Amino acid sequence: MTKRSSKRKSGSTSRSWLGVLIALIVVASALFGWQWWTQRSGTPAVSAARIAEQHGRGPVTAKVTVVEYGDFDCPTCKAYFNTGILQRLLKAYPNQVRLVFRHLPIITPVSPKLAEASECAADQGAFWPFHDLLYEMSPTQPAQMPNLAQQLGLDVPAFTSCLDSDRYAGLVQAETQEGFQHGFHATPAFVVNGEPLVGPPSYNQLQQRIDTILQSSQ
Repeated sequence: MTKRSSKRKSGSTSRSWLGVLIALIVVASALFGWQWWTQRSGTPAVSAARIAEQHGRGPVTAKVTVVEYGDFDCPTCKAYFNTGILQRLLKAYPNQVRLVFRHLPIITPVSPKLAEASECAADQGAFWPFHDLLYEMSPTQPAQMPNLAQQLGLDVPAFTSCLDSDRYAGLVQAETQEGFQHGFHATPAFVVNGEPLVGPPSYNQLQQRIDTILQSSQ
């Protein structure tokens, strides 16, 4: 009995150490992979700068901030863009509402690259014109991005170099994770003053929420 118990203990200890070793290998691999990714894309500095900057329309002093998580290759996002709901809000609340765009490129395999292209356009001060053109021309492919940049009068070689370098891959990934943290797995999705709003809301839904916030802040 004693010998069998000793063997069982020995086997259990071996399995325990094996489990620890595997766990250490997994952790080390994850850390190495993350280090490689950040070195490749320049994630920390670029992401921090872009997130702090925000791609926004409307005054930064607005009492209501509507954050849209969108995908440039998403048919529903395009349809929502074409309704003009967000543009109507900005006209109705010129001093009270700010619209911010965040990337959640999860609909098609090319979605992340289109998001990166918009960030390369932002380098030349053209995020919103590029944003609008992407939705107007959707669906598009990454190979068409230099042509869109040319239509907007951008420096095409600089734009292409940026896009080919994956400079903003880390930023796009960071904003995607941010969307997941809100519980979003479809686009477009919205956050109004920190409160998630799943699904494309109607103009009246947004208006009611905005009016409630404005009334409570008086």
